[in-house]
Amino acid sequence: MVRRVTNEMVREFWDKEYAGYSQPFRAVVTAPLLNKLGAFSPIPCSTRS
Repeated sequence: MVRRVTNEMVREFWDKEYAGYSQPFRAVVTAPLLNKLGAFSPIPCSTRS
């Protein structure tokens, strides 16, 4: 996926910075991003009755 990124700064972050993160730290830094992206998901995680 990173190979398709055209912005050099963004690609460098994923290739160098993020690649050096431990698995637990990756979970910590990606959780808030995934939470925000969930708002754009077409599939609701929960429904109201």
